[in-house]
Amino acid sequence: FYINDSDGWQNDDVAAVDLNWYKDDYTNLLPIMAHETYHAGQSAVEIKDTTKRSENVKTFIDAIDYLFMEGTASYVYPPAKKTPTEYIAAVKKGTELLEDVFQNTIINNNKQKAQQLADQGIEGGGPFYYLGAEMTKAIVKYLGKEKLASIIPYGGITFFKTYIEAIEKAGNERNLLSEEFTKFVKSLK
Repeated sequence: FYINDSDGWQNDDVAAVDLNWYKDDYTNLLPIMAHETYHAGQSAVEIKDTTKRSENVKTFIDAIDYLFMEGTASYVYPPAKKTPTEYIAAVKKGTELLEDVFQNTIINNNKQKAQQLADQGIEGGGPFYYLGAEMTKAIVKYLGKEKLASIIPYGGITFFKTYIEAIEKAGNERNLLSEEFTKFVKSLK
């Protein structure tokens, strides 16, 4: 596959990179292939959610699904190396964007604004990658890597509920999500 200006992507169970871009730059090529191959594995085991929902709830779930997919893949291999300060800033920005998506889907029902915010979170290895990776770290730390592996087929709702479970189990770990956001996610089926 060749797509201009894309470092890598996944479609169904196929991982791909732009070979014209990378050529033999294995230092950068191999991590991107690891990230994208992880996505192919996610796709291979995915259980499609067929629950009927209102349009605003669907938009919200689409955003958390993307965060889940990119966040767990970024836990395996991040899209870019960041200093600890840059990483913390990306997690914070991801949290802010996600809370704004929540406000513009569930609270205010502004689908266009919510989509713009979600796009900012994902675009170009954006802050959702790092927020999701941070959430994944908490799941692994408090519930174990086996728990993480067991939820991969189920998507964003299960991922977020598992993150909340991990934070609650930890007791002293700060929940990155607001109380209102947490309560809403817990209510989702």
